[in-house]
Amino acid sequence: MNDHHRFGSTDDHDSAGHPWAGRTFQPNPAAGDDGAADPVLLAALEACASGTGSRAAVVDALRNARLLVPLLAEAGTIGRTASGRLVEKTQELSLVTVAGPGGRPVLPAFTSVGAMQAWNPAARPVPSEARLVALAAGAEGSAVVLDPTSPTEFALRRPMLAALATGEPWVAPWDDDALWAAYGAWMEAEPEVLAIDIGPVRAMSGLVDPDVFVVLTVGSDLPEPEAQAIGERADAVWRRVEAAFDGPDSVAVAVVRPGDLLGGA
Repeated sequence: MNDHHRFGSTDDHDSAGHPWAGRTFQPNPAAGDDGAADPVLLAALEACASGTGSRAAVVDALRNARLLVPLLAEAGTIGRTASGRLVEKTQELSLVTVAGPGGRPVLPAFTSVGAMQAWNPAARPVPSEARLVALAAGAEGSAVVLDPTSPTEFALRRPMLAALATGEPWVAPWDDDALWAAYGAWMEAEPEVLAIDIGPVRAMSGLVDPDVFVVLTVGSDLPEPEAQAIGERADAVWRRVEAAFDGPDSVAVAVVRPGDLLGGA
């Protein structure tokens, strides 16, 4: 009797002997994915790069975005042909982690297939929620860089990843009320400090430190040793809210005089 089954399967079991009963087929969430960037995320990245947007808007756009994580083929089992020639019998696909500034591990992720192919044409895209990418990076102690080598390149540092993973809001250090309050209280005991400003070193988030500037303005006639001492005292203030930063190297405190131009921003 021909029951039209192949490879050892039956009406009740598959070829491995596992029952068909109770199995369900879940819809593939990536079935309609054409590989294009999420328009909301792309708009947030482009606005941030132009200086008309904010890093916080990028983080918010990521919360509901799909990212693409690259897989690259690595050599697997090596064997020999009948003639003795070495051949690669299998290949293995693995997630990519690269070394960032200072040797820190970095997980690249992409907004679109086009951005990934510009980075490495051999990479194979695997769609994933941004939240899951953040969780994976956090578990490995890695940073994430979106669209490396593209105009929309954007680094997700530790505080951003934590906010994405937990669903909590991310507040930029220069918008952090606790940080401003700490410096406001500190300035009451520092009459030589005329003004303070806190801001990003560059518009787009990157992994090259420093990433945040704390700029103190002091009087033109203040002796330089006293100005340096003020800078050292100010450096201790932001550490009271250290969770807002990605480590001590990410912050730079500068003391300037009225009319000075601060380079590097």
